[in-house]
Amino acid sequence: MIAESREKFSARFLLQNVSSLRLKYSISNPTVTKPHSFTVSYLVNSCGLSPESALSASKKLNLKTPKNPDSVIELLRNHGFTNTQINKLVTKAPSILSSNPKKTLLRMINVLKRYGISGTDLIKVISSNPSLFQAGVNTEIIPSFDFLRSLVKTDKNIVNIVRRSSRVLQSNLEKAIGPNIAIIRSQGVPDSNIVNLMMTHPRTVLLGVERFREIVAFVKKMGFNPSTPKFTFAIRIMSALKKLNWERKMKVYQGLGWSEEECLSAFKLQPQCMLISEKKIKQLADFF
Repeated sequence: MIAESREKFSARFLLQNVSSLRLKYSISNPTVTKPHSFTVSYLVNSCGLSPESALSASKKLNLKTPKNPDSVIELLRNHGFTNTQINKLVTKAPSILSSNPKKTLLRMINVLKRYGISGTDLIKVISSNPSLFQAGVNTEIIPSFDFLRSLVKTDKNIVNIVRRSSRVLQSNLEKAIGPNIAIIRSQGVPDSNIVNLMMTHPRTVLLGVERFREIVAFVKKMGFNPSTPKFTFAIRIMSALKKLNWERKMKVYQGLGWSEEECLSAFKLQPQCMLISEKKIKQLADFF
């Protein structure tokens, strides 16, 4: 019985190592590789990917020569990307190596810089969301920047928003968040609080209009004053919760002996109490 188990283990171990050796051998020996072998070899030798990651990435990329990817890597290095950052970027979005360095990448980088996103901010924004390079400069990026500038006034504020969620640059903001901003303005929320909401949690105003309207109505019904920062803070908390999560948190608090009125009162005093995990709520209750 023991001998049989050892034999099975040895066979499995041998099979795994043979597969790994075959992959490494095929990468270093062009004569025995498959059609995407150059792509795999380039990703390993020029971008520092592991053989396994390179093989996976090659399914989304087919390089013929090193000319274009070399130009892409050089461009990224010239704008401050380290080898490690390039490795992570290529792992996340292999197709970036087939992009046009000047017409696509450099053009986008120059637009971002024009609006104050440079240095470490530039690297962070691109690394977190390389799909930005697929967005239309004239149809999405520039109109989004212009809309943000009309709302938050300064490039510094724009940079803070984009750092938190570069997704705002890939939306038609006038259609995506314009109606939501109109909703809270109609409730008496001052522009300073709207700007603060955009600065701290831009994804909140990217919610669908109907869901956003529902949240605003709920927060107002609970007695939050629209002229205070707590009103937009409560909207932000509610936007991060699904209806089911809200109901489950209510049941947890009620399980501690609270009435529904007391639960809502606690939320009004400190909205963040609804973001605490159910496990943490119970642990804190036990402790106190």
